[in-house]
Amino acid sequence: MPLDATEVALVHEVLRTYRGDACAVVGALLARHADGMTLRKLEERLAKRYAAYVPVARSALATLVQHGEATARYVHAERAGAAPQPPPQIAYRLDAACVLERPRHARMLAAASM
Repeated sequence: MPLDATEVALVHEVLRTYRGDACAVVGALLARHADGMTLRKLEERLAKRYAAYVPVARSALATLVQHGEATARYVHAERAGAAPQPPPQIAYRLDAACVLERPRHARMLAAASM
């Protein structure tokens, strides 16, 4: 289920605070597409609206995946008729629950260290 505009804005703000601007922009784009996006589609969308972040999109996406805030899965393109099966692509999807858990986790750690 896609996130509404308020949730996307909240995800953007949390990612900007904890991961930086590039991760926030990439995460917000992924949040708008609940079924996931391929790297090519992500870079095309970034080029249209956020051209400054295209050079760092791959590292921002890798950061999100490494921290568990995004997931990667193989998707198979639909084939028409007797055409050969195209190779599977990787679609990336944002885990909004994990992203929105970050501020609560940070507060718990801060409280425990006092």
